[in-house]
Amino acid sequence: MIVSLFVTVFLPVVMLLYSLKVKKTKVFLWGSLTFIVSQPLLRIPLITFLSSNFLSVNQFQVQYPIAYVLLIALSAGLFEEVGRYLVMTFVLKKNRSWNDGVIFGLGHGGVEAFLLVGLPIMLALFSGASMGVSNSDFLLGAVERVFAIILHVGLSVLVMKTVKSNKKRYVIFAIFIHTVIDSMVGIIPMFVSNGVIMIEVTLAIVSLLLFLYAIFLRKGWELS
Repeated sequence: MIVSLFVTVFLPVVMLLYSLKVKKTKVFLWGSLTFIVSQPLLRIPLITFLSSNFLSVNQFQVQYPIAYVLLIALSAGLFEEVGRYLVMTFVLKKNRSWNDGVIFGLGHGGVEAFLLVGLPIMLALFSGASMGVSNSDFLLGAVERVFAIILHVGLSVLVMKTVKSNKKRYVIFAIFIHTVIDSMVGIIPMFVSNGVIMIEVTLAIVSLLLFLYAIFLRKGWELS
C-alpha cells in the first residue's frame, strides 16, 4: 500500500512540481484536465447511460464479448487521443515542443493514477474501510501505474507530433496503440486464467517500446 501511495499520490505531486520548475505547469494541468474531461466526465457516463437504457447494448455484450471489448477499447482510444489532439491544437498553440508532449503525458498519466488508484486508497485509509486487496495486488497496481504513465507520455508525444508536423498518421497510431492495450485488458482474461501477469507484461513491453520511439521522434523535431 505504501508503494502504491508513493506511485499514485506522491509521484504525481513530484511531476507537478517538476512542471513548475521547468515552467510548463500549464501543459501539465491541461494534460490532467484532458483525462478528466475525456474519461470521467464524457466517456464513462456515456457508456453507463447506453448500458442502462438500451437492452441491445447488453445483449451485444453477451453475444459478442470480444467485439464489445474492442469497441469499448476503441472508444477509450478515440476519446483520449482526440481529446489530446484538440487541446494541443486549439489551446496549447505556443507549446509544440517534444518536452511539451512529455509534460502533457505526465499530467495525463499522473491524474489517472491518482484518480483510479491513489484517491480510493486514501479514502479507504481515512474511513477505516477494508479494500479487500492483497499486498501483491497493491504492488502490481503500483507497477502498472508506472508503465501506464510511461505509455501516456509516449502517446502524448505521438499526438504532439501530429500537431507539430500536421501528419495525421501519428494520432491514428496513438489511437491504435491505446485500443490494443485496453482491449488486451478485457480479452486476455477470456482465454487465460489469472492473466494479470500477461496483461502487465504486455503493458510494460508496449509502453517501453513506445517511449523509445518517442525518443527517436525527438531527433529533428524543430525541423518538422
